[in-house]
Amino acid sequence: MPQKLSERTRLVVNRYGDGESFAKKFNPSLQVVCAQNVERSFKGNAPSLALLGETYPDEQVNTWIIAQLMDLYKFAGVKEKPTFQQVLELSVMIRVEYYYLKASELLLFFFKLKTGEYGTFYGVVDPMVIMSALIEFKAYRKRQLENQISRDFLYCIVGTHSFV
Repeated sequence: MPQKLSERTRLVVNRYGDGESFAKKFNPSLQVVCAQNVERSFKGNAPSLALLGETYPDEQVNTWIIAQLMDLYKFAGVKEKPTFQQVLELSVMIRVEYYYLKASELLLFFFKLKTGEYGTFYGVVDPMVIMSALIEFKAYRKRQLENQISRDFLYCIVGTHSFV
């Protein structure tokens, strides 16, 4: 962990503990909870990948992402297992390219990926397919956030969520 914690990183540590505790709380089984609470996944207080990177060593953040990937591989029943280096490189790419995603959003992404919403896997989980699916998820996320902003704005004006 960094020598001096910022207020933001201190809040993460106070809420989730060390990197291992965070990974246990945000384990792959939480993907279902995120899917059942889509709005909370986007609007909740889960830390972003960038904040996780400020709070915990990169290796711990990568390990957490790798756990999600390994769960996907297990779910997909892939015949050809990727090498550790391939999985590590993919986790780094996700952490760097999608730094703004909250942990809950990434869990939601993996759930949606498992449902086949972003295509299917045929014996091999191709890292390029995962990265392409993240591009689609980014567009979905944008629409969801825009819809939430619109609903929140209307709620402020009208004072109720019932617009009928």
